[in-house]
Parts: sequence; structure tokens; C-alpha cells
Amino acid sequence: MIPGIRAIVLIILFLLTGIILFAQKIEGVVAQTKGSEIIITYSLTGNSQEDTFQVSLYCSVDGFSKPITEAKGDIGNEIKSGLNKQIHWVVNKELKKLSQGFSFEVKAKIFNPMIQINGIESGKAFKRSKEYLISWTSKKRVQKLNIELFNGIDKVWSQTGIDNTGSYNWIVPMPLKSGSDYKLKFSNYNDSTEFILSSNFTIRRKIPLVVKMGGLLVFGVTTLLVVQGTALKSDDLPQPPNSPILK
Repeated sequence: MIPGIRAIVLIILFLLTGIILFAQKIEGVVAQTKGSEIIITYSLTGNSQEDTFQVSLYCSVDGFSKPITEAKGDIGNEIKSGLNKQIHWVVNKELKKLSQGFSFEVKAKIFNPMIQINGIESGKAFKRSKEYLISWTSKKRVQKLNIELFNGIDKVWSQTGIDNTGSYNWIVPMPLKSGSDYKLKFSNYNDSTEFILSSNFTIRRKIPLVVKMGGLLVFGVTTLLVVQGTALKSDDLPQPPNSPILK
């Protein structure tokens, strides 16, 4: 249990309310804690069962300025309408300190992606400092895009105002840490609330560490053998004190 969370949730229960957005409606919002998580339950209705939504969670800690990223469950793109949807938020991954009262906003809008990202499946691996062609299919008339790279919740690279040509030659930055929690965020240059995230992927070293270490080990063994070889030459052995010199 996170310290202070129980009291905070009591405040959340009163502050979370149903939000009507155009033809869709969010209602029945309830929050509870489970270990280090806050679990938010809600119901989402729309005009049609075929509709899918982009669901985002915002928190008052930052003035509802940006969506929460360390959450899973019924959040993100292509969420269908239904009852008892759940969002699981791992608080201590995103907040270093907890205030003694904060609230959430659950927002939903019809999911109508501006692009479809091609070729970045979950688990795909990229190598540092190598160049890759990132491609997408446009679904809307968006002239320019922003592309941002995230490692977990941290933005580690960005390129803004890219022409929406359907592809971008991306050189993976060299200083990045190896890891499997990377994703690309594509957003509308003129409307940052319109965005789509890629699947999580891995970034690896250009040259595996084992290969680098292997080269060092071979060099070390070779040097040792040379030294030992020269030490075994009988002509170079020192004579013991007071012993006759053999001829």
C-alpha cells in the first residue's frame, strides 16, 4: 500500500464524475488501491458497438496537462465501449511524491487514427547508431508530424515538424541505453492531443558486449603467451649465485 493513498482515494471518489463528450459518455467512475496501484473502474458508452475510442487518464498533480503514461488496461487506442472497464496505474513509476489530495479525469474520444504505423511490431529490435526506414500510412490530411521516442515515461529523442510523406529515415541515437521499453509517439504538429503510439520495442548495442569483451580476452591471452614464451628461453635464464657458467 502506498503511504497516504487510502485518504487520497476518498477524495478521488467524490471528484471523479461522469463526463459526456459528444456522442460518448464515461460514467460510474470508481477508484481503489491495490498494493502500489490505483485501479480506476469506469463504463463507456457510444452510439454504436462498432465504435472504438482513444481513452486517456489525466491527473491534477500536473494540472491535467499531459496524459498518464504508466497505466495499463482499458486505456489507449481502440478501446471498445462497455461496462466495468479498468485502468491500472502504477503510481510510484510516474510520481516521485504524492500530494494529500488529487483528482483524475478520464477522457475518451472516437478513435480515428491519423496514421497507421507499419513494421513496428511488439518486440522488434533496433540497433544504436544504425539507420532504419520508419513508414506509415496516412489516414487523414495532416501536413506535418512530430515523432518522439520514449523510454518508459521519459522522452529521450524528438523530431518536430516532419513532412507527412509516409516515411522517415531514422538514425537510432548512440547514447541510448539498451532496453525493451521503448516506443515511438507520432503526433499532429498542429494538435498535440492527436497522437498514436507504436508497440514497445527493444534497442540494442550496435556491437554486442560479448563480442567486444571476447576481443579483449583474446588479446590478453595472446600477450600472456608471448611473455611466457620469452621467459622460457634458456639463454635468458639468470644464473644462480656462485655457480659455474656452463659452456
